[in-house]
Amino acid sequence: MVFVALAIAIVLGAATLLALAPWRTALLYVGVGIAASIGGLLLNFPWFPSWSWEQLVGPPPIGDPGVGLADLASFQIGIADFAYLSLALYVPVIAAIALGRAWRLTWAVRSGLLVVVFGAAAILADSGSLPFNGPEVAVGLAISSAAALAAFDLDVRGGSFGWRQPLGLLASVGVVIGVFPGVVALGDGAWNTPTTPLSVLIEAQLPDDAQDRVLEESNENGPLIDPGVGGYNVLLVGDARLLPVPAVEYRDGVSYAVIGDRPLDIRDRWAAPDSDAADAVEMALDQMASSSTLRAGRLLAPLG
Repeated sequence: MVFVALAIAIVLGAATLLALAPWRTALLYVGVGIAASIGGLLLNFPWFPSWSWEQLVGPPPIGDPGVGLADLASFQIGIADFAYLSLALYVPVIAAIALGRAWRLTWAVRSGLLVVVFGAAAILADSGSLPFNGPEVAVGLAISSAAALAAFDLDVRGGSFGWRQPLGLLASVGVVIGVFPGVVALGDGAWNTPTTPLSVLIEAQLPDDAQDRVLEESNENGPLIDPGVGGYNVLLVGDARLLPVPAVEYRDGVSYAVIGDRPLDIRDRWAAPDSDAADAVEMALDQMASSSTLRAGRLLAPLG
């Protein structure tokens, strides 16, 4: 979010100048964006010097993601009914600029430039031309829709009949049609998520993390303690898009991550800082990849 917030501030500043608004306002947007980014880094001090670009944006997937322009534009990121109807939300982007005046026009230009810039970034990322996933353009569409409706209400409605009235009505209809897939997706509140999350499947395959589980059998000296039960870590290796937590790229298309013995939760959405343990993991992976050892467990044992 540090880089996304800074990019948004720069785009808003440039769009403010493009809308012929005062340069001081444009400078204010950029200044606030820079201050927010610096503030975010300071709030995460002293951890942020250990962050890597890969940890911020995720490992690049191998090959062409190939989602396609239509799916990108309609936010088709999963199973969604009537997703392509959301393409109607791009009508207010044009209508807001054509119909708006005063502050409505200024915000129409700002939101339009957000859609263009971040939409282009999403297209480039989808083609594999960028080293990170493309950001969404939903915030630009939302502001454009608001600007278009405000322009129709304040600048068009009540005026003499012309091309502005049909365009305003078309933008209003576009907003209604565009939000329809979202209303349908609300449904039971599950948003088409799986009934069994990946975290639950992983937890079911890992042993209990109890430190001192007592076996039912006992001998003359008292109860036995299972030496195989205790704290541990798990090394996950595979495609970064399939791993349940943020991963570090090992080779093209192959990434790895380390999770502990506790159930996965929201804290696992952030990658752990770099450490000497990462070098030990990569050394073990190198040994396995080069077929120089069949005892990778011996290399990973010191890491639990």
